[in-house]
Amino acid sequence: ADDLRQAARSLRQAPGFTLAAVVLLALGIGAATALFGPLDSLVLSPLPFPQANRLVRVGGVPMPYRWASPRLRQALKPVFSHIAQFRWSSGNAPHAFGPALRTTDVTPGFFRTVGVAPQMGRDFRRADSFTAGVIVSDAVWRPRLHAQSNLSSAFLRVGFATVPVAGVMPPSFNFPAGTQVWELKPDGEGFRDSAPVIARLKPGLSLAAALVRLRTIAKAQHVQEGPITLQPLHDYLLGDRRPLLWMLWAVAVLFLLLASAGVANLFLVRGIRRQPEVALRLALGGGRARLMRQQLAEALLLALAGAALGIGLAVSAGAALRAALPAALGRTAFAPQPALAPSLGLVVALALAAAIACGSWPAWRAARTDAGAYLKPSGSGLGPAPSGLRRLASRELLVAGQLALALALLIGSALLAPSGPARLA
Repeated sequence: ADDLRQAARSLRQAPGFTLAAVVLLALGIGAATALFGPLDSLVLSPLPFPQANRLVRVGGVPMPYRWASPRLRQALKPVFSHIAQFRWSSGNAPHAFGPALRTTDVTPGFFRTVGVAPQMGRDFRRADSFTAGVIVSDAVWRPRLHAQSNLSSAFLRVGFATVPVAGVMPPSFNFPAGTQVWELKPDGEGFRDSAPVIARLKPGLSLAAALVRLRTIAKAQHVQEGPITLQPLHDYLLGDRRPLLWMLWAVAVLFLLLASAGVANLFLVRGIRRQPEVALRLALGGGRARLMRQQLAEALLLALAGAALGIGLAVSAGAALRAALPAALGRTAFAPQPALAPSLGLVVALALAAAIACGSWPAWRAARTDAGAYLKPSGSGLGPAPSGLRRLASRELLVAGQLALALALLIGSALLAPSGPARLA
């Protein structure tokens, strides 16, 4: 506690140094935290659906309406509990009643396949026709329909038609990303062969066993149209974008290391200016361990202040990232949700790592100061002590390290440029 109070007083006496160090660390911690949210929700965490490991994308099979006969549905029961198809619409034209709504066409069973039911109203049924209406997102239900609880009298203008509203999805449901209205297409009428087909595997059935059974059924029923494939839905949505997200976060961590090296450089410069004070304290019997603790305490306070400011920067950038990443990863991707608990734990870990990275070397160099050599008069008066010269050399090494990190950061950014949103859309 005494070391922290002394460190706080010392930092208040150097406002320029404190502000520069806090801003550098805030930029590094904020960038790493902002990119960790999408990395955690898109790569490290499963899809936000019940038993998401059973969701697969089916390739090489006809569209669901060709599987709609009772005989085929009976044959598929040992493999899939539900199967559906969806098609992202280009959006309805804006009109006098409001802006365009982003619509996704779905087949019956789409919501049962992903395992999420409407929070209000009803799901689509196989017997429904085009007049069954639409299911809307919570973001449309509240402003457009004024959050009315009686959906029997709820109607929505979609394009140039007014259609009944059958149900409202929970606020957390956002698949495909950005969808505001889900419109029923009975038996996938009008779908192209490229529209994704998704299915839910039977409990306890592995992907390999399901693929063998599916190929056997397709061959027996004479419905195969190409090589049949089964792919986890999580892998289908991200594809080869996982390395991109890992690289983005690695670049952010590299930037944090660069910022920590910059703060360490500032500490060394400040240590050279405080050389007479340190030498005098050592000459008066001050402990070297106490000097190290105070240096580390200063670094810790700066890192915590930078982490607090970095959280604000990460929150500000989070909304923009959640809006931009689904568009960059493909329109079928789900929007990343903020992961507050992991992010807060990450912020604490980054702050401690930054404190150690930017304070350890300066603290060690300060504790090795030779007070006698510094206070000894030289041939032309008092000159810089050998320890001061060594500290200047340490500063040069840190500058070289910063340049190396900056070069690595530049090369990493250049490698990421070909994988930007233009290539991913």
